[in-house]
Amino acid sequence: MRGWESLRIGASMIHRRLAVSDFELKQRENIVAGSGEFSLDDDWLEIPEPPFLFNVSASIKDLAALAGLLGPPFDEMSGRMSLSGSLNGQGGKLGGFVSLEASQMGFRKRPFDSGRMDITFSNTEAQINRCEFWSGEDFLRATGSVEMRIPHNYSGEIQARTQDISR
Repeated sequence: MRGWESLRIGASMIHRRLAVSDFELKQRENIVAGSGEFSLDDDWLEIPEPPFLFNVSASIKDLAALAGLLGPPFDEMSGRMSLSGSLNGQGGKLGGFVSLEASQMGFRKRPFDSGRMDITFSNTEAQINRCEFWSGEDFLRATGSVEMRIPHNYSGEIQARTQDISR
């Protein structure tokens, strides 16, 4: 299914400030919901400068159907996932979190059993608290931080174990 069953959007714009009070996309068992507000005064790269707020939640039982809306190469994804997050900012400083859990995932016929990612945002840094993917007994784990402003300083740690490198 490349379409959706319903799409509901409630929004208002006052003085070039867009407030989305209600966004909900339903597609069979998939639901993506969000809300937020941001300024349209600057170009897209400048959205973090004025105050903004973005909330998202998703329960996706058929990722292939939802990703198909985006076309190639996303239409080669499969699996299930849940997503929640809230991000706010002003003056280029961020606050908030993004949390994602996935199972029975695949991309371009490369499967993995499960994954989890938890990221928090504070000031100008994204803190990757957990990034974990499992395929059978094989796994990849990562933690770290990334500075969101140039020169994008970063640090991290990666651990991996594989018994079947072909997977």
